[in-house]
Amino acid sequence: MFLTVGLYVFWWSYRVRRSAAALLGERDAAGWRSVCLIVPVVNLFLISEVVERIKVSAIRMGLKPPQALPAWAVLGMVGFMLSTRLPAPYSALAMLSFVPFALAHQYLERAELFATRGKAIARNFSIGEIFVIILGLGVRAFVMLAYSVDQNLKLYANAWLGWAVLVVVIAALVFFYHRGHQASQEKFAQA
Repeated sequence: MFLTVGLYVFWWSYRVRRSAAALLGERDAAGWRSVCLIVPVVNLFLISEVVERIKVSAIRMGLKPPQALPAWAVLGMVGFMLSTRLPAPYSALAMLSFVPFALAHQYLERAELFATRGKAIARNFSIGEIFVIILGLGVRAFVMLAYSVDQNLKLYANAWLGWAVLVVVIAALVFFYHRGHQASQEKFAQA
């Protein structure tokens, strides 16, 4: 989000809407609905709608996503908006807002795997994607370092929280990547 100045959410929404619509055999104005994410409050309904479509796609393919998946995504967005307004290091909690979206995305990937009988295989990150992820985490760590120490290089009392959140975010990224890649390979082996 930092490196793309928040524009990645529009790309993600567009791609996910198109994939879910294809799985459901429905039409979706993916471009317009993704652009409308810029409108406050409307964006909450649109995010809920796209994650609901992911959930329905997964159910049709025999998966069992959590019933509250769309609500979790909305809570992720609301949590992001609220936590970014907190003082440092508490604002670092905003980094965790991707978790419901990563979970929803995994259900979409698995639904695509079932729909294509294992032909839609999740690919590894490209060198460019790895570079952007590492650069983004590095920039975030640099910013957190600035919020962790005062001008006398004394550690602030709650600086540990921001760093703990960063470690949890990195662990979650590795977990979701490994889990998605593993499911893809298992399904491919069965096909």
